[in-house]
Amino acid sequence: MELERIIIPYYNVDNILSKEVVFGRKIDEGKYIIENIPLYAPNLALGDVLLIERLDDDKLYFEDLVKTSGNSTIRIVFLNYDDFVVRNILNEIEAFKINWVGFEGGSYYSLNIDKDLNYKKVKLFLEENNEILDYQESCLSEKHRNDLL
Repeated sequence: MELERIIIPYYNVDNILSKEVVFGRKIDEGKYIIENIPLYAPNLALGDVLLIERLDDDKLYFEDLVKTSGNSTIRIVFLNYDDFVVRNILNEIEAFKINWVGFEGGSYYSLNIDKDLNYKKVKLFLEENNEILDYQESCLSEKHRNDLL
C-alpha cells in the first residue's frame, strides 16, 4: 500500500508552532500507521496508529493518537561534531539493534527503540557517553519505562 505524507503540528523548543511530515500507511478509514521514525514531533513513535483528518487542501493532518506501538523514540545530539566519534557511537547504537535517522554530517539523530529491546541497557550507554552527546526521551513507552524500574 502507498505511503502518504501526514502533517504533525507540534511546539518546538522555542514554543513556536512547527510542523513535521511523517510517512504513514492507511490501515482503516481515517487511520494510518507511522512508517518512519519521527525526528521532531514529540510523543510519537514508529508503528503508532494515528487518527487523521483530510482537510480541504487534500492534505492529511494528525488528529489524535489511536494506538501506541510500544516502541520509543529517543533523540540524541552530539555536543561537538566529530565525524569519527559520531560514526563510532552510531555503530554502537546499531549493535543494540536500534534503527536511527539523521542528516549526513549532522549532529542530530532520532532513534527507534523497538518494543522488544531492554531500554535500561540503552539508557546506560547514553548516560555513559554524556560528555559526547545529550539525549531526550521524546516518546518513552510504558514497557521501556518499566525497564528502568
